[in-house]
Amino acid sequence: MAWVLNGEVEAISGTIELEPGVAFPWLVGSDEVFGSARWPFARLSRAEAQRINAKWPRLVGYVHADNAAHVRWLQWCGFSLGQPVTHGVRGDLFHPFERLAHV
Repeated sequence: MAWVLNGEVEAISGTIELEPGVAFPWLVGSDEVFGSARWPFARLSRAEAQRINAKWPRLVGYVHADNAAHVRWLQWCGFSLGQPVTHGVRGDLFHPFERLAHV
């Protein structure tokens, strides 16, 4: 999916099915996503999280523990975050995140 705000592609996103009912959402965005376009993006992304959660009842992933903007954004979109765990080749800390569909 391409996220077009003010006529410019500011982000791309997708969802990878890990197993039936469970998926990994991903997003790559420009600086504008957390800059001047943050409120339109926030409203759209919350709705998108609900939309994909209707297809996959459990959404999971990891976010770098030092990335405060992304942590806040995930929480805004309804994801819960776990305690940081060591992950990756450098041993950085990442929060596991999850969003369960409301039944």
